[in-house]
Amino acid sequence: MKPVQHRWKWMLLIGLWSSLAHATDRLDSLEVSVWNAGSRPALQQVEKQLIYTLGQGNADTAHLYYLLSLTYLHLFMSDSTEVKLLQQALQLAQEAIELQPDSEVGYLAMSEMLSTLGKKTEALFLLRTLEANAQKKQKTKSWRLMFHLARIQSQDPASLAFTLEALLKENPSPLLQNLVLPDLVSALQLSQPEASYIKTLQQLEVRFPHPLLRHKLVSAYLEAGQVSHAQQLCQKSLQQDPRDSWMQIYTQVIRYQFLHQSEAAYHRLLALETQTPDTLHALLWMHLGLVQQQMGHTTAAYAYLQKALEQNDFSPEFLEEVHQAYIHIHQEPAFLSLLEHLQEEASNHTALYGQLGRTASHLKRYPEALGWYNQGLLLDPEEATFHYNKSCVLALQGKATESLHWLQQALELRPDLSMDAQRDTDFISIQHSDAFQALILHSRKKQEAKAAALADTTMQTLPAPGK
Repeated sequence: MKPVQHRWKWMLLIGLWSSLAHATDRLDSLEVSVWNAGSRPALQQVEKQLIYTLGQGNADTAHLYYLLSLTYLHLFMSDSTEVKLLQQALQLAQEAIELQPDSEVGYLAMSEMLSTLGKKTEALFLLRTLEANAQKKQKTKSWRLMFHLARIQSQDPASLAFTLEALLKENPSPLLQNLVLPDLVSALQLSQPEASYIKTLQQLEVRFPHPLLRHKLVSAYLEAGQVSHAQQLCQKSLQQDPRDSWMQIYTQVIRYQFLHQSEAAYHRLLALETQTPDTLHALLWMHLGLVQQQMGHTTAAYAYLQKALEQNDFSPEFLEEVHQAYIHIHQEPAFLSLLEHLQEEASNHTALYGQLGRTASHLKRYPEALGWYNQGLLLDPEEATFHYNKSCVLALQGKATESLHWLQQALELRPDLSMDAQRDTDFISIQHSDAFQALILHSRKKQEAKAAALADTTMQTLPAPGK
């Protein structure tokens, strides 16, 4: 099954809002948002904020073009069929260079674009040229250049974690912590076993007492079943910062999910509504709904969860977050019922059909899953993930010919899905067939040809740094 592109850094933004709310430099806040807004709706919101700031005419225009270029590049990465986004990213990077030829920001945007298009060698050459130019001018290598170098030259999550931690040691400024910590924590989670990951987080939190690290430690403790450690950290954090709304919410999550104190947790969560910042309301409403579900109050649960989902505009990432929370409290069938209820009132949201299909499939209710994907395709025939997930369900049912047909449709729309298909265990019954392998090979070649053409265009328009 094609998973939601749930970049968990989107969740990590929860831990950053309180520190960014009082930032004196709006550009710093926007830069952090660009790098960490992993969901498409969040990126689109950042795009609006950047365009609004540009319209005010009182900020560094080249820097804003750099940030907008990265935003369009990240949007392209979330849906590689939208080539126009890549073209916009390229144009903005070029304009940043033309505005300030001596600045590195336009070239940094170009390096990210080249790396995204599979031209990592060329991207690194560009960054190394910037590095050499700084040395010639006897300038200190900027942290921004070092950040891009770390991301592009790292071969795996472990090497990325090592490089980012070294960068933080050299420059532990609040801005860099907000930029680097989400990537660092993500790399650590991917590269370390659970026990080592928790220990490393503990060590990092001592050196960089950032709310994000405390929040991730609480989550890690709970995932490892170390409830008492999570409780102690929540209490300690709230003593240091009683306004930490995330910790206030998770103190009650621990009560209802692990200590069987649903009633008390519900009343305390309810009292937090007037104190919680807007950015955390969806999280609060989600847990109000979940605790009501656990108490058997289904109608009230649906009302809270509908509010939470509407605030996030039914984003696929948040839908999947709610799904996982329902699984955690062993109420997945109730989640499917919630989605069916919402679909009657919000039938124009394609993300709902995708989540209905994934949830029904996870419950092994395959005919229902196919029905939801078919309804989604009626609403948006060009949505490749509907084709892909329909192919998954058919493969799980042993219908190889039909599965391959729908997989071909998906790959025609989005060749990049071939990488997911190769790893997807839903296709285990057909992955070794000649027909499946031929589809993957054809899509890979198509994707490589498109990337090569786009990268060539980028290289042709790129002036040498410093000239």
